[in-house]
This record gives sequence, C-alpha cells and structure tokens, in this order.
Amino acid sequence: MDYPILQFLADLDGYWIKPASMCLNLPYGRQAVASHCATLAEHGLVERHTDVAAYRIVEKGRAYLQNELSVEDLQEPSDENEDKDEDEDGDENG
Repeated sequence: MDYPILQFLADLDGYWIKPASMCLNLPYGRQAVASHCATLAEHGLVERHTDVAAYRIVEKGRAYLQNELSVEDLQEPSDENEDKDEDEDGDENG
C-alpha cells in the first residue's frame, strides 16, 4: 500500500493532500491511508503539514520510488537505536 500512496503523492508534485482525499483516488480506506502516511512520515519519505493532517512527498520518497533506496535503507537496526538512546541518556545525566 505504501508504494501507491507514494506514487500518488509524487504525481501531485509537492502539493499537500489529506488522507481523506487520497482514499477517494486509491482503493484503500481513509484510516488505512492515514496510518500508512504517518508511517511514511516517520521514515522521512513524506512530510506532514504542521497545521493539518495533510502530506506531501519529499526527495527521500522520490528516491525510494526510483529504486535509489531500499527498505533496508529506511530501517535502523534496533541495537544501534538502543545504544544511541543509552548514550543520549548518559550524556543528559552526567
């Protein structure tokens, strides 16, 4: 489902669009589209508008569509995240 959402946003060339409007043009429900858009935003493939729940594609999302990024490029190993969190906590406390 992520690829069609990204492709739809890419076709809009940077325009903001709400999940409710996307689902009118895609074969998915509003809740599913909204959930996937939030996940895509977490991975830096789309940008969420600061005032409303609307999204637009960013360069990283375009790179993913053009096979310049893999799924592995979007995921960080959990061990590194845990180490990073521990380091950050240590820095703040001491």
